[in-house]
Amino acid sequence: MNADIPPRPIDLARETAFRLGVAEVRPATREVVWANQREVLEPRVMQVLVVLARQPGEVVSRDGLTLLCWGGRVVGDDAINRCIGQLRRLSERVGGFEVETITRVGYRLTEPAGPRRAPRLRPGLVALALVLAVLALAGALVWRMGPWRTAAPEEPRIAIQPVTLLGGDARLKELAAVLSDDIAGVLNQTHVGAMPVGTGGPRADILVGAAMALEGDQLRVRAYLLDARSGYILWSESFAGSVEAAAVVRDEVAGAVTEAASIALEPYQQKGLQLDPQTLALYVKGTWAFTEPDALRGEEASQAYRAAVARNPKFVAARSMLALLEALPATQEPKGPARTEAIARVRGEALKAIADDARAAGGAFEALSRLDRYAAPTDLVRLEDELLAGAAKAPLAPFLHVRECELLVEVGRARDAITYCQRAIALRPLGTPFHPPYAHALYVDGDLDLARDELATALRFHPDSLNARTRRAEMALFSEDPDEALRRIRDDKLRPQDWQADHVALAELFLRARRTHDPVDAHRFLDEARRMMKAGRLPPRYLVLCAATLGDLDAAFEILTTPGLDFEPDGFLFEPEAAALRRDRRFWTVAQSMGLVSYWRTRNVWPEFCSEPTLPYDCRVEAARLVASPSAVTVKPGARS
Repeated sequence: MNADIPPRPIDLARETAFRLGVAEVRPATREVVWANQREVLEPRVMQVLVVLARQPGEVVSRDGLTLLCWGGRVVGDDAINRCIGQLRRLSERVGGFEVETITRVGYRLTEPAGPRRAPRLRPGLVALALVLAVLALAGALVWRMGPWRTAAPEEPRIAIQPVTLLGGDARLKELAAVLSDDIAGVLNQTHVGAMPVGTGGPRADILVGAAMALEGDQLRVRAYLLDARSGYILWSESFAGSVEAAAVVRDEVAGAVTEAASIALEPYQQKGLQLDPQTLALYVKGTWAFTEPDALRGEEASQAYRAAVARNPKFVAARSMLALLEALPATQEPKGPARTEAIARVRGEALKAIADDARAAGGAFEALSRLDRYAAPTDLVRLEDELLAGAAKAPLAPFLHVRECELLVEVGRARDAITYCQRAIALRPLGTPFHPPYAHALYVDGDLDLARDELATALRFHPDSLNARTRRAEMALFSEDPDEALRRIRDDKLRPQDWQADHVALAELFLRARRTHDPVDAHRFLDEARRMMKAGRLPPRYLVLCAATLGDLDAAFEILTTPGLDFEPDGFLFEPEAAALRRDRRFWTVAQSMGLVSYWRTRNVWPEFCSEPTLPYDCRVEAARLVASPSAVTVKPGARS
């Protein structure tokens, strides 16, 4: 490693922005901005870019990258290679710089003659620059859009009100000031831009505010969005915690406000749409409930969307989301004319919404993809074609991008999937449905550290996210030390409706078998897991992965080839714990039944594990063999939720 590079890990929050060719690199927000485009890099990739950009033209060794970007932890070559690969693909899109490999030495970043990187500022100048930046933000609305968003004149302007203090406690004033800074910082860093109130800038359409009170040692906050002209409440939520945990409460408030503001902006993708505050509030309410479903809230999302459509039948986004919510129940009707009629009705509503304004009809496109998945669950090529066509027509619909991310993980292309999950997060930066799929794609791609970081970010701002907690628990079961995994599952305190007591007991049996490597413990676990699976209390995929982890491949393939079982199409066959399954030729019979082989052959794009040098077969040969002599085994994928 170059001796001039200080031997301390890169802290992105403390790194100043710099120029790289025609682009501006903003480490603190992990952005690269050029022309009219913006891309958000993974934290580790941005760290590598910062290290290389500190010494342009000079070589940085792999050990140096490991020290500065991974804290000196031992990492495989794949982790570094993947970061370098992503930077090279970025350089192709941006231009103006290259990342070279110096064989057996390391890497260096080079720039052609032209604009150079801005010099690093001294701390005093950094502080002055920050002050000037705040003053500039106070003068105008900041609404920076990524390559998947285009600013439209219909988009409302958002302003931040001072926090209202409910009480005279001296601590409240200090806590309120910090909370205001947190809200402004998260809103602006995630590009849901906001201006302070009373700065003389353009009049706001939506006001972001909060009221704060102290009751003993309990901090209570009520956050809200208001229609600026009428004062109508568009959204509000309450938060509470001890004063000692004030930072946790602040993060939760900032995350919720950012998500609510992102949702409130979505309807304005529809050209010429005029919404009254009550209708917009109903849309925010419906999407808030849809984002993190809760059994206690029942039909809240559907009721809110129906009411919004009743108030404004031209409201395409609400009509689209209503079609999406009705798609799954339509397919679950008893077989017969009623189901046929329900499916036709949902399809017709989705097509009408798309015809009225495709750009605002992301939910309608997803509704169609769900109906098509139900009709032909293994036709993955058609499903992907429709998802991509929908994303092209409704580029601001984050769910379409995350569905493509999930589909690519399902077909063994996690590395390609990551880009689509990043697009979804760029559109809804703190949207709770998007971080768990992104973490899963990273996990399948072999980057456990980044996957954990992503889930930690999600839970920092949305600590009650069921999907994030469940995904973290599942990752811990297979990837962490058994004792540490058990501690995490217990400490996460998953709510009773998420993991019942028998699920925790089953996890304890599995982790004991992992710890002892005793066949008796493995058999005890598998017997109990089979009992729960037959009772409908355990997804079959879970048992498959557990059996593979414990080395019982026969049990895993027995489950995979059991007629009538539904397997959630979430890419579980490509998770690290399923590696032994993929090296077994029986894998190909299963892959064929799930539609994977047909997808790979049609696309002529093969799953990433096929490039492993020690794989005991050639994927193309195995696929051709199956096509020549098809198997009778059928594995039924479940419907994507």
